[in-house]
Amino acid sequence: MKFEKYILENFQEENIPILFIGSGITKRYCTLDGKEPPTWEQLLKNITFLYQDEEFEYNKIRRDILRENPDIVDGILFRKIAQKIEENFNDIIIDKKLKDKELQEIILNRYRKNDKLSPFKIYLSIYFEKIEIINNERLLEELKFLKEVAKKSLIIITTNYDPFLERIFEGYKVITGQELITSKITRKIFKIHGSFNDENSIVITERDYKRIEERQKVLGARLITFFAEHPVIFLGYSLTDENIREFLLNVFSSFSENITSLEKLSERFIIIERNKNKIELEIENNSVQIGNDLLSFKKISTDNYKGVYECILKIPINIDINEISLIEEIFYKAIRGNKGKNLKFLNIKDTKDNNIPKDILIGFGANVINLIYDYSTHIKEIINYNSKNIIINPVDFFNIYLPDLRKRNT
Repeated sequence: MKFEKYILENFQEENIPILFIGSGITKRYCTLDGKEPPTWEQLLKNITFLYQDEEFEYNKIRRDILRENPDIVDGILFRKIAQKIEENFNDIIIDKKLKDKELQEIILNRYRKNDKLSPFKIYLSIYFEKIEIINNERLLEELKFLKEVAKKSLIIITTNYDPFLERIFEGYKVITGQELITSKITRKIFKIHGSFNDENSIVITERDYKRIEERQKVLGARLITFFAEHPVIFLGYSLTDENIREFLLNVFSSFSENITSLEKLSERFIIIERNKNKIELEIENNSVQIGNDLLSFKKISTDNYKGVYECILKIPINIDINEISLIEEIFYKAIRGNKGKNLKFLNIKDTKDNNIPKDILIGFGANVINLIYDYSTHIKEIINYNSKNIIINPVDFFNIYLPDLRKRNT
């Protein structure tokens, strides 16, 4: 089936997509030091070259780990290698034995200001900050469409550290660390493995992955509601990627005893894999083993990314994500409450730069006011008022208006 036909037949206005963006997208549109961004393994090798002239250091670490773990998968292997390289690299920096003395001094200056930072992570921060968008007319044209897709996406999730996404998606706030499980959702880039501008948030070693294990489970449980209601489009990933497999395992563990729900959920997953020899946008059925379950999903193999973005834009979304973001902010203000003050409706046109005033608010609009009473399940009700400045007592709001809205939605 053609991707466009599948989109139009299966997704409606309320199916606002979620984007899951991986390193393949950065590699497509960016360069680092004038070259294509490295693979995980090549990155680790390049770091050892900063203090060794040959691959001996890397190969020895790899060989020693494989000797103890002969059946280890690549993703876990690289985590263990990264941990050993971090230990070696930190010693090299402290002992001032890095070959590039200028780089060494930059790292040491940051480390002297905060000795709780890992010099290894400081280097990663410096390295990924240098990323640049390719000056290629065809790819820049693709990016215009990707930016439009982002504007119609509920949330953007990535395992990338680099600043590419925040540079092209203006107005999106980057979320890392513990904020991943407490932050609001809309107009956010969830960097689940950290960001270049927060060294402590970077997840790359075995120790790092163990540190965030519980957080990933909580995050997966938090996102499961969104995954159940929205198409999840993977760009720049393969489901053989160990990071994605682990994340999905956390997400789907809640459904391990409910195969019907699991199958329904996985049908919303669409994987876009690059195939340099194809421009067609045929959608195929595929599956992958995640834990003990066989996860089905839709897959497209193509190099026609502009066509992919154009199809996603055909989802008939008539909701402005900026407005949803404002509604979300309003909802959180409402449920936090403020005794002694009334809950006041806000006209969105009166806001400046999408900033919500400190007053407690429960809705917005001049004649049509959108009111969310349960954001976690995305239920909203439109109430028509003839008056603009309506004051509702907080007690009335929770005791009268919410029950009324629930009745209307049952």
